[in-house]
Amino acid sequence: MRVERYVYQSARGGRIYCPLEHQARVIRGATPRFARQLSHKYAQLNVRAVQSDLEENHGRQVATSYIQNVAEWVGNIAAAKEEDWEYEMPKLSVPIATVVVSLDGAMIPMADSEGYREAMVGTLSFYDPEGERAHTIYLAAAPEYGKGEFYQRMTREVDRAKRHYPEARYLGIADGAASNWSFLEPHTERQLIDFFHLSEVTIQDSAAASVGCPGRSRPRHRRCRRTVCARWRGRSG
Repeated sequence: MRVERYVYQSARGGRIYCPLEHQARVIRGATPRFARQLSHKYAQLNVRAVQSDLEENHGRQVATSYIQNVAEWVGNIAAAKEEDWEYEMPKLSVPIATVVVSLDGAMIPMADSEGYREAMVGTLSFYDPEGERAHTIYLAAAPEYGKGEFYQRMTREVDRAKRHYPEARYLGIADGAASNWSFLEPHTERQLIDFFHLSEVTIQDSAAASVGCPGRSRPRHRRCRRTVCARWRGRSG
């Protein structure tokens, strides 16, 4: 549907201003609802799958570049608003004794190049005195240079958690990447290597020590798991 509208531009040229698009909150030519549909679908599927879904189920032929541009624009709006948004920490029915701060990265291929870049994820998990998880906050960030925005978001969440649970013990869990430890050390009392990476190294060492002895590495993995779980629960293992 075509809609005639007035546009304005200064005598010097440059950017064109359209009052209708501004007031209607049009994003890159997409209405708010269509922009929401695109960003939601793109968050769940890859761009080719979104394009196919729009054509098959909605009768709309949309270029992949347009889907990416609108979704990126919506994401930028959300990121700009995030600092002003404040959501209420849920009221938990149990006391919180431990807060575990964890982060990790994953290398993902970039569509606009042949290289890979690191996307980040992070969690804050709240545990009661018995070691049962009561609540978890999840964060994620698209690849960025320096990870500055992701670290800022994690810092805000950690500071907010400490305001709510100042007496809790704060532990950091991550793999062996130096950047993870440099973030966790000022925010947590102790730092631990996560079980997956610890057991992975243990299995590799066991396999190297068990050449010619099939099956010997599996019992060592089980012993490693029992030891880690026992120490996590405060028992000698």
